[in-house]
Amino acid sequence: MMEKKSLIKAAKELVEVLGLQDEKTEKPIVIKPNISQEDLDKFFTQAIEMIDPTTDKVTKATQAVIDWYENPDEEEDEETDEEPEEAEDVDEETEEGDPDEEDEISVEEKLKAAKKTAELKELLKEPEFKAVRKRLADEKNPIKLKKAMKDHLAGDEPVEKPKPGKTENKDKDTVKVTKKVTGYHRVDSVCEVLKEDEPKTLEEWIKSAAERYAEKTGKGVNLAESKTVVGFIAKALTHFDIEVPAK
Repeated sequence: MMEKKSLIKAAKELVEVLGLQDEKTEKPIVIKPNISQEDLDKFFTQAIEMIDPTTDKVTKATQAVIDWYENPDEEEDEETDEEPEEAEDVDEETEEGDPDEEDEISVEEKLKAAKKTAELKELLKEPEFKAVRKRLADEKNPIKLKKAMKDHLAGDEPVEKPKPGKTENKDKDTVKVTKKVTGYHRVDSVCEVLKEDEPKTLEEWIKSAAERYAEKTGKGVNLAESKTVVGFIAKALTHFDIEVPAK
């Protein structure tokens, strides 16, 4: 088990590198010193899925934490590898066995031990991965590649990951994280749609503004919030004799 101090330090670095923010406040996530281990686990589970190895660079210490979360049981394996050397008084007949019946390492065990992309690509040549070999051939992120291979062995169908901010989670203690979008608000989307699209009706204005905000920020389409902002903007513009959709 890694020290909590190391986990907190790595979490803070990921917040900065990935630009993670709270979905509700749109402010950078604050990793508190008294954060629970459960919340740390939830944070890393979500954050690791957002890492783009081509652009998101982290320190060796943080990478070690990421690797540990991807292979949490490797540490236990190292501790239990050593076995007592007392069991040598074994019946020779049972010890020799059939020379053709050598123990083979299963694909699951090979996958568990593989860490680098090259090792995973080599393992992808096994017959067990024939159905997904072509789909995963271009994947270069070892974390994503290993997870996809694990899912295939487990019989899980590949599912498109939801965009940050669209994940439904009723647990109030769970921190939702999204990629940071600087300085773009619903007011911006409402004004841009009015200026560029020239909507004919309020309904069209509200819908287009909600969709544009979702596209720019990666958040869900929220017609209720868009309707509220449109109402305020429409009311304000009437004082400046600016024409807006009336119905």
